[in-house]
Amino acid sequence: MKLFHAKKLRSGLKTLFSHISVQIIMIVGTTVVLVLLCTVMFFYHSTVKIIRTNAVRSNEIILEQFNNGFETYIAELKNFTLNVRMDSGILSIIESPDIGYIEQETLGNYMKAMFYSRHDLYDISVHMLRNDTMIRFSRDTKKVSVSHETNIEQEDWFLAAASSPDYSCIAPYRPDVCYPEESFASSAPFLRIYRVIINAYTKKPLAVVEATCDMSIMNSIIKDLGQDKSSLFRLSDQDGTPYFLNSPQLTDLPVFPLSTEDTAKPESVMFHNDEYLCVTHLSRDGHWLLTKLISVDTLTAQNISSRNISLLVLITATVISITAIAFLVHLLTRSLKRLSSQMDQAGKGDLKTTLEETGSYETRMLAHRYNAMIQQIDELIQKNYVMALGEKTAKLQALESQVNPHFLYNSLQVISSRTIVTGDREIYKMIEALAANLRYAFKESVLVPVSLEVQYVRNYLLLLKARFEDRLSTDIEAGDDVSRIMIPKLAIFTLIENSVSHGLETSMKQLRMELKVQLDQGSLIISVTDNGPGIPPDTLERIITDFSAGDMLVSNGEHIGLRNLNTRLKIYYGDRASLRLRSSPGIRTEAVITIHLTDEETTDACITH
Repeated sequence: MKLFHAKKLRSGLKTLFSHISVQIIMIVGTTVVLVLLCTVMFFYHSTVKIIRTNAVRSNEIILEQFNNGFETYIAELKNFTLNVRMDSGILSIIESPDIGYIEQETLGNYMKAMFYSRHDLYDISVHMLRNDTMIRFSRDTKKVSVSHETNIEQEDWFLAAASSPDYSCIAPYRPDVCYPEESFASSAPFLRIYRVIINAYTKKPLAVVEATCDMSIMNSIIKDLGQDKSSLFRLSDQDGTPYFLNSPQLTDLPVFPLSTEDTAKPESVMFHNDEYLCVTHLSRDGHWLLTKLISVDTLTAQNISSRNISLLVLITATVISITAIAFLVHLLTRSLKRLSSQMDQAGKGDLKTTLEETGSYETRMLAHRYNAMIQQIDELIQKNYVMALGEKTAKLQALESQVNPHFLYNSLQVISSRTIVTGDREIYKMIEALAANLRYAFKESVLVPVSLEVQYVRNYLLLLKARFEDRLSTDIEAGDDVSRIMIPKLAIFTLIENSVSHGLETSMKQLRMELKVQLDQGSLIISVTDNGPGIPPDTLERIITDFSAGDMLVSNGEHIGLRNLNTRLKIYYGDRASLRLRSSPGIRTEAVITIHLTDEETTDACITH
């Protein structure tokens, strides 16, 4: 009986392992286990290095941001201390060999105003060299103090500032104790800046402005750096003079040589029997050196627990996934992955590549129907695109073709009449204007520069004045800043022609017409106003209604030119353009085109201007 069961078990196992899917699962599973074992060993030894590298890289970025901000802060301080040089009244007091009570009060009030203009000042003073007087305003006393001092020019800080290219120098407030404690306040003094004020002509020193800044800016920056108690941070100048230490043990930290060209530095250092990652950064001007020590033990302790848990989850999930889905992946995903990949390509716009119709019956049917669907979509897109493009082109051509030739016939008649009455010079100008307009009218451009359209209108009005003489008065304003902006061809002409046809041809009084083309807050404004008979209210209401309805093509009716112009603007610009009409019959009629320009159009106009 036992032998029977053993034979049956062996037979069952043989049958099971004869399946190719089971064989693949066993091979893949064994391979994955071996790979995972090797990966765990490699990962264990490389994790520390990866953590160190990431810590160094992230802190390099943080220190660079700090240096940039601190460098900007120092530059702003230097500019602030130069304000005394810009005030002619204060400068005349400084240059005076004698200083009286009024001058002292003036300087004291000026120092007080400078102090309260910033939030980070501890005190501020001015040392006047010609009369050996110092005027100071301090946060402690909250009042102005006056004292006399001598031999300022022998002080180290004066010599350093006077020899500097910008006549300034920076010094720590307390070079012996520079580290903050737990209760270190933002109001405590941090650094001093000295600015030598010189005579612009003789280059001789006149005074020294001294300002002491508190710790508020450093505390704000350190908060942004995300400092922790295990990290050590030092700010020093290029000579190694410390300005800020967050721990007293950093006083004996060596200065690692750096330059703006070579940022090589030790990856790790031993300091006070502890291992640290050393991250340093030198400011762009080469003056400020930041050093940060990151505890290796802290980094390891923070990451080793999560690393082990991740590895355990990875191994467990991998084993379960291989056992549960390997067989289904083998049977089902090959064809489905091909279909998914092809769908992604179709989603990106590739509708030409078809799917190979292989695999099981269901997969072949799915691939066949997918190919048919993609082909139909591609054909439909092409068909709709061609139809839409043809329709738009036809509408534009239809709109631009509705130019009334009446003006051309009248112009030719006037020129013929003038041949009998006037001399050759006036006829020459008229013929030149007409020839230029004919060339412009037959030009196939859809969009033209404003300058060409305005010139076309000028020629048109020249010919009209020959016909109507004193009955027509015009004024055109179009600056160079709008000359290169592209607008629809005959856009301005349509407004002018509408004003003429309803103002001159229907009335015998003089017509005053004004054309303005200008830029206003990123928009092109084209306005035409006249003092003609105007538009009756009911007619104006119908035109505005037609504008709102947005009919794409108008072939008859009143003010057909304005209706077609509105349609052309909508085709070219969409909601970025509008045509507005205002009319007070017998007093004033105004037509305004507004085109909101894109950033590119505005930039082109500014560059041209």
